[in-house]
Amino acid sequence: MSGNDVDKKRRSLTKAGLTTPVIASLFSRPAFAQQCSGSALASGNLSNPVDLTTCGTCLSSQWLNATSAELASINVSLSDSIESFFAIPSLTNGDKILTGTIGLALSGSITIADSPLSLSNGTQQELKNAMSIFTTAYLNSLHIATRVNFSLISSDIANGVNGVLTLPTSGNKNELNMTPVKSLAESYAEAIGDGASCSINRTTF
Repeated sequence: MSGNDVDKKRRSLTKAGLTTPVIASLFSRPAFAQQCSGSALASGNLSNPVDLTTCGTCLSSQWLNATSAELASINVSLSDSIESFFAIPSLTNGDKILTGTIGLALSGSITIADSPLSLSNGTQQELKNAMSIFTTAYLNSLHIATRVNFSLISSDIANGVNGVLTLPTSGNKNELNMTPVKSLAESYAEAIGDGASCSINRTTF
């Protein structure tokens, strides 16, 4: 293993929340490596370290099927309001531009406000799809296993989403510019990937 590879794995371990002594032990003791999971990373099993290359992000469908233990590990419930993740702006009539739970956001079925927001049905679905991606990215940034090789951190995701959902302060104050919404969603979707190495709901190592 090259020096660069060692440094990369060491940074990944630190990002996963493991301490320096544990990291040193993982690099100094050859062993059969475990498949990545939250429980494997949290256990710090020095004789059977985690193969960090198997730590992967998960898709919205995989998060929708996350076990209660996986969700509890990040203090999240699918019944929590989407506002526990993101700041949702209000229209001039006081209604939020969208409402619903984390689960509804993941499934692409969060509720979008009607008038005075006035988005076409097609644009409403684009916003629902974007919220699914935003929510998926945020969940991946929270979990000890899915965040190891994920390039985004939760605060940056929240700030990015809050920024693209901001309504104008002058002119038509009920108009949402979908161009930055779709651009950010595309960027996050690319970072999430295909979920092939999803690190939640793993029962074997």
